Amino acid sequence: MSVNIQISSSSKDLPADTDIDDWIRQTLNYVDRVNGEVTVRVVDENEITVLNRVYRHKNTPTDVLAFPHQLPKEIDVDLLGDVVVCADVINRHAIDHRISQSAHWARIIAHGILHLCGYDHTEPNDAMNMERAEAEILRNIGLFHKELSKSS
Repeated sequence: MSVNIQISSSSKDLPADTDIDDWIRQTLNYVDRVNGEVTVRVVDENEITVLNRVYRHKNTPTDVLAFPHQLPKEIDVDLLGDVVVCADVINRHAIDHRISQSAHWARIIAHGILHLCGYDHTEPNDAMNMERAEAEILRNIGLFHKELSKSS
């Protein structure tokens, strides 16, 4: 497993790279995925807003965007994809919802990685499955998150 963490945020309130790496690995263990390459990019609101506008046609900041790699089968590279998270939005949501910042960061990282692994929340049943997966991952990490669906 190869994890690349890129920090492109001016926020001073970020989790340690080792925590992000652990949350990614815990999530991949949950879905029985042991190989692959993933990049997590931590950004400010301007960058996430541009990406959200370009890829989702929403001109607002968001907490997380996931970009699964879709390579041709002939290319034998195990790229899982990229997750882009916005430090300002995540930190604000943690405060607004009175959630431990560490638990909220872990949940958002898990959320993005689950998207790379094929999880979605567009349909109610899929959303329940994704929320259950997030809750189980957070329990495995040793964190509790009572507001699982508030910031999706």
